[in-house]
Amino acid sequence: MSRRRERNAPRCPGPPGHLRIGTRNLDWMTIGSAFLVGLMLVLLLPRARQMLKESPKGSPKDWMGALLPLGAVVLFVILLMAMV
Repeated sequence: MSRRRERNAPRCPGPPGHLRIGTRNLDWMTIGSAFLVGLMLVLLLPRARQMLKESPKGSPKDWMGALLPLGAVVLFVILLMAMV
């Protein structure tokens, strides 16, 4: 009798220590990076919520000062796309 893998059996390419979830191989660097990103979110979200609550409200003049350069960039990109 020959030993054959079943046709639908998942293979895990890569060195030992890799986890296979779905179609993605997870190693310890990926798991650690995901953990650190989650920790960063847990630590930064309360501070961001406090900053939004205590920040001054913008006046229409402030909004125009922000929208004018943004509109200029959008028009410049449209001009560049039209030149191509």
